Parts: sequence; structure tokens; C-alpha cells
Amino acid sequence: MNICCFSSYAIGCIPNYVKYYTEELRKHFDRVILVTNERPLSSHDNDWAMRSAIDICLVKNEGLDFGMYYKIRSEWGACDEVAFANDSCILFRPIGPTINRLRASGLDYCGITDNREGGYHVQSYFLLVRGKCVDVIRRSFDRIGVLPDADVIRRYEIGMSRRLSRGGWTIGALWPCKRGRGLNRTIHRAKELIDMGMPVIKRKVSGGIHKYIGLMQEAAYYDRAGILIDYLLEIHEVSPRIQPTIPLMSALRCTLTHGPQLNSSELAVHGVVDTPRTLNIGGLGQTHEFHDL
Repeated sequence: MNICCFSSYAIGCIPNYVKYYTEELRKHFDRVILVTNERPLSSHDNDWAMRSAIDICLVKNEGLDFGMYYKIRSEWGACDEVAFANDSCILFRPIGPTINRLRASGLDYCGITDNREGGYHVQSYFLLVRGKCVDVIRRSFDRIGVLPDADVIRRYEIGMSRRLSRGGWTIGALWPCKRGRGLNRTIHRAKELIDMGMPVIKRKVSGGIHKYIGLMQEAAYYDRAGILIDYLLEIHEVSPRIQPTIPLMSALRCTLTHGPQLNSSELAVHGVVDTPRTLNIGGLGQTHEFHDL
């Protein structure tokens, strides 16, 4: 049996981009567990979970994503394969090809990207653990437990890669970093990774207007550019920098749904594009239905 554990923190409703991400994961795993912070969930969210066959587990918010995985380790500890993913990224294209490549890699412990900041490690926003390595990971969780937030990256994300490598387990990433470089490419080289096929983008990148527009200028390239827009529409109430562009993003969302061209001179009105150009952002594939925006 294979399981995907998806960690998310939210206030109020389950964000739509989390729903889309977990729905896509459910196509490739026998079970998907959305582990999230304790709070009352709406009937709409509960109905969605039942309809999408997503299991929701509510836990106390502590220890970041690894703290959440720790609290449900009895659910995944005996599996043949377990994936760990979290809401730090937005999925905007089908994740199936990426999962297939991870499974075909033959690695015991693998992810989409790796990093050398603080020491070599596979980045934890998406991890796939296979075979007997699952039990090794579970025993590490048993030993480490829930940590203060400040210690999580060092003990879990970096420490896990280090311990597994020293123990002879094979670890790696689909798009490995160059030796000697400590740059976090998911933040500083997002476009480069997306061009190579990476199916997710960090919220830290998409949440900034200047970064967001840089991606949307080539929206025709992306399979699910609308997911980025939906995320930004959701967070506008807590981000004053994004609020002035809400009419623009709503127009882009409509364009993605119905398929006409949007001329970038309209973007220039909002002061976010320097050189007018035509953006053909229609035909990006089937749109996703959202009911509570």
C-alpha cells in the first residue's frame, strides 16, 4: 500500500490550491491524508473530503510539517511507499509524470529538488520514501519526536538526508543542484526549474506581485496557470500588495476559463508590465471548479 501525507496549516476553510493538489495526488496513491491544524471545518470542506476520498486528520499545530507527520506515523509507518508533501508549494500542472519519474529512479529516499544550504539534503516540500527505508524513517520519527520550529530543518530535513546517506541508503532528487552551490533554486531559480518540468512553485515566489507577473507573462507555457491566480485571489485580504491587482487577476481567471487572448497593454495599466505584448493564455487545459471563492 502507498500513502501520501499532505501537511497544511490554514485559518478557516481548506484553501482551494490545497484541495486541487491533494485531489491530484489521490490519483496516484491508494490513500491521501490531509493532516492539518485543529479547527472547526465547514460542511463544505467535509463534503469535499468525502467526495474526493481524502482523509482529514486534525492535530495540534506544532513542529511544522514534520511534527504533523510524526503525529500520524501509525498511519504510514507500515506502508511499502510513503510520500510527504506540504502546502508551501502550489501545484499547477499534472504531478503524475513527476511521481512516475520518482518511482522509476530506484532511489530509497528522493524528492523533486535538493539543496546544500546547511548541508546537503533533499528538500522536504515533496519526498518519496520506498521499501524498507520507510521503516527506517518511522524509527527516526519515533526517536526525534516533535521539535521546536527552529530545530525542525536541522534535525529532520537536513538531518534525515545525512543519516540515510551515511547508512548506505540511496537518496537524491530529480533536478539535483550543482556541487558547491548553496542557492535555494526553488526560490531563486523557479523559472528555470519550471522550464525543466517542475510541477510546483513555492508560495514565497508566487505570492510576490513582481515574481507572479514575471511568470504570468508566459502563462501560455504553463498547464495550470489558473491555480496561481486562484491562490492570489484567496490571499488578497491579508496582502495589501496584491489587493490593487484583484480586478486584473479576475479578468485573467475569466480568460483562462473561456480562452480568449488578453493583451498585455491591460497589464500595463496596472503598472506591472513594462513592454506591451500579447499574452495568449487561453487553451491551458481543463479548468478546475471552485465553489467557495
